[in-house]
Amino acid sequence: MADDPSSMSFGARISQIAAEKPDAPAITDAAHTVTWRAFDRRTNQIARGLAKAGVKFGDVVSIALPNGSGFLEAAFGLWKAGATPQMLSWRLPQAEADAVMELAETPILISNGSVESTRPRYDVDQLVALGADPVGRRVW
Repeated sequence: MADDPSSMSFGARISQIAAEKPDAPAITDAAHTVTWRAFDRRTNQIARGLAKAGVKFGDVVSIALPNGSGFLEAAFGLWKAGATPQMLSWRLPQAEADAVMELAETPILISNGSVESTRPRYDVDQLVALGADPVGRRVW
């Protein structure tokens, strides 16, 4: 039953697909295409980066990004870290964003800078860099 996709976590299923077809497209947006291998690796790095940024299992973390590969990488990185993504409009004014994040007690904001906040803010590439493993080992 371990190979049954319906009984797997998102992270395990992504890793399984990455092993089966590493060079196949996982995400295509207006800017580029991400393979399953790259998607698995980047979401692992994001999960490790989130942990280094202080995100804990069970935390709700706000994502304020437009639709695209970065948004999906952030959401799946959060799920791999055991956190819950909270989607915010990337057009939200700071006061409204802060009020929503205050209610959710989100420790950080994932944004490309379109939403400002009093909370620590990281973009996807910063989380990838923060969680990079220099020897390429898979931790998550």
